Amino acid sequence: MENSIFFRTSPMRLILIFFKITLLFSAIILMSLIFLKIDDTVYFANGLVYSKNPKTQINSPIESTIASIKVTEGQEVKKGDTLVILKNAKVTSEYNIFNLEIEAAKNKIIILKKIVSKAQEEKELYLRQIQIKSDMFDVSKLSLKKEVLNWKEKNILAEKDYMLTKSKYKADSILYSKGVISRIEFERQQKVVLENKKKNSEIKFTYAKKKYEQENLFNEKLESRKKIEKQILDLDRDIDSYKLEMAKLEIDIKNSLFNLDYITEEKNKLIIRSPGDGTISFLFNTRQNRKLIEAGTPLVVISPAKEEFYAKINLGEENLLYIKKGQKVQLKFDAYNYYKYGGIQGSIRYVSPSKIDGDFYCIVDFDTRNSNIHLKADYIIRGDIIINSLRSYEYIFKKVFEKI
Repeated sequence: MENSIFFRTSPMRLILIFFKITLLFSAIILMSLIFLKIDDTVYFANGLVYSKNPKTQINSPIESTIASIKVTEGQEVKKGDTLVILKNAKVTSEYNIFNLEIEAAKNKIIILKKIVSKAQEEKELYLRQIQIKSDMFDVSKLSLKKEVLNWKEKNILAEKDYMLTKSKYKADSILYSKGVISRIEFERQQKVVLENKKKNSEIKFTYAKKKYEQENLFNEKLESRKKIEKQILDLDRDIDSYKLEMAKLEIDIKNSLFNLDYITEEKNKLIIRSPGDGTISFLFNTRQNRKLIEAGTPLVVISPAKEEFYAKINLGEENLLYIKKGQKVQLKFDAYNYYKYGGIQGSIRYVSPSKIDGDFYCIVDFDTRNSNIHLKADYIIRGDIIINSLRSYEYIFKKVFEKI
């Protein structure tokens, strides 16, 4: 006993050792209170996991029948892959009818355009004909005018010649009656008178005829022009009629194209394609004894290749003041032992400004890198929202004042 350190140490030295130890512990505690930080959190126990990209269920868009199935259950597919091809006789029939109507209307418009073009060419010919006839009228008018003047002069000369011959005949008649001239001379003079009379009549007839032609030439011109103008008017009416018909056909084509767009959209719906990458987890059973599939019948369910999640946490009104966008959240899952598998950290993306369905809530984004936790939608979560990081003494004061 006497050889031990305790008994060999003086009481003063022992007191000094205890004082130093106490001072060291006090310094450690003081330093911890000043520099050590503690997370101030809000606990929640009412949260739920939701899927950002849940399974995609594709239903039959319209009443149809199965034409062919291109995939099998469990098969991996890429975005845009053809899964199922459906048939609908009404949609196919209307699609073909509208295409035929549009094609027929377009062909008819082409034909009408050719007819209009020919009618316009014919109209141009008629207009040229009017000009040609007008030029011919001017030439004929000038020619007839000269002929009328010529025949007028001939008529005057013939009339004078006939009057002289007639006067001579009368004189010869007197001389013949008195026996001054012979019968042969008298008959010869009589023959000359008759010939001059005939010639004079022919000249008068020709002169009158030329005058009539001159007077009737303008009427013929008007009549010919009216006839051609009537033909042009008929052509204009036909052209307007054809153009009106083309305008109606254009409207019909627009209406048909509008209907065709709708039918094409309906027809495209009959080709079921994958909206994204994933795996076929359900496929319509073709062995079911149903020839006709009703609209809304599930055909395919695609599970995404990588499912992503987010959390929705219901908040109490007393904690709403402290919750802000961007705050960190420690998530714990009831489906997994937190102490064994750990938790997941996330951050607040959105805080509801008002109650939705009777509750305030916030949305939390998180990225699980814990391979031990296999998340599923509708998992229940609890945890803590880190609202601040306080020094130890601040945290103690806050908790003390909260109790007061």
